Amino acid sequence: RGAPMSDFPDDQIHDWVVANARYAHDRAMFHRAEKDLDNSIRQAQFSFEQSREFSDSHAAEKRAYEDYNAERQKALQSVLSDPKYTAALQLRDEVGNKLASLRAMNKSELPREVLLTLASLKLQYASDAHALESAALDKDDALKEARRKMVEASTRVTGMRTAFDVSVRSNPQILQARRNLEDSRVALITAEAYLNGAALAGSIATDYSYYRHRWDGLVGPTYGAGAWGPYGY
Repeated sequence: RGAPMSDFPDDQIHDWVVANARYAHDRAMFHRAEKDLDNSIRQAQFSFEQSREFSDSHAAEKRAYEDYNAERQKALQSVLSDPKYTAALQLRDEVGNKLASLRAMNKSELPREVLLTLASLKLQYASDAHALESAALDKDDALKEARRKMVEASTRVTGMRTAFDVSVRSNPQILQARRNLEDSRVALITAEAYLNGAALAGSIATDYSYYRHRWDGLVGPTYGAGAWGPYGY
């Protein structure tokens, strides 16, 4: 007789080991592709923000905003000394404090009529103060010029950011990184399916081998009084 032959599913077990290693490799490659894409976008953004053109435009926008605020404070100096303006602010604050005190003193909800009256009165005083501010600001030519420069600087920076966002969509390096990520995703899905199939095939082959040889080496099944199953159990 020749040497005993085993039909243990060693090929299927080995295939499962290979599939598991392949899945681990493809998963790592997928994560690396994700990092490559993220780094490509970050590098493009860093290069854009550190460019001389954008840095100068951003600095100009900041200076224009500061100049506008300075001119606005100058234009409001005449309003701050206006008795009508100071009286409107004082009445607004007094009504607001009274409304807050009534809410704190009354545990129950204030009547709707009282709340609406006080809120409307506070809004009226605030509107009067704002109207005086607007009148003073509208007649100041220096403030209008500062506002125009601020808007132009802001528009320039916004346009550069928009152009950069558009360029990212056609950046060759980023496009290649996106393709690499998609290829890695497909490879990962394939490796996962291969791993699941190899595990299922190995399980079926192992069950087949076990059930085929489960009676090997036994005399034979014995049934009768006191016997519950095959001899040898």
